Formats: sequence, structure tokens, C-alpha cells
Amino acid sequence: MAKITQKLSGEPESSWQVPYEDKFLDSEGKVITGDVMLDGMKRPELWEGDVRIAFFFHYLQPTKPLRTPFGEVKLPEITPRPKRLRFMKYLPVD
Repeated sequence: MAKITQKLSGEPESSWQVPYEDKFLDSEGKVITGDVMLDGMKRPELWEGDVRIAFFFHYLQPTKPLRTPFGEVKLPEITPRPKRLRFMKYLPVD
């Protein structure tokens, strides 16, 4: 997950943001099935098949793509959070 980032102009790559509060979700994206940081290494089955992961991203720049191990991903238009993800709670950065 630390390889998912977004370029911050004028900042070293070590200062770029990465996903925060990343959670594995069930196939419908309605239930948390694990915590990426806590369960990702000890439960390899969470990475098998179609995988859904929801996360927050501090200081997201919606007009810029995310960089991933699979290439750049253009972000979709901003929309209200889907009802199925209302259980996800954002904690602001200090």
C-alpha cells in the first residue's frame, strides 16, 4: 500500500502521502474483512481473487492521478461518500 501515492510538486518522494486507515472489504464493499496493516501479512487469503480496499488519503489532489505499482490511475469525479461506506471514519491529521 505504501507504493500507492500522489506526487507532491517540490517535495521529495519520501514526503508524498500514502493510504491511511486502509481496510479490506467484502466483495460488495459493505463490510470490513480486515485491516491492511494488521492483517495483510498474516492473512494472505485477503489478497486473493478480486480484492477491495478502502482508504483515506490526506491532502488528496483530485485533479492529479494516484501512482500505483500498476501505473498511474486517474481519479474519478468527486461524489458524496456511498452509503455502503458510511462506517469508514476519517480522523484528521494532527
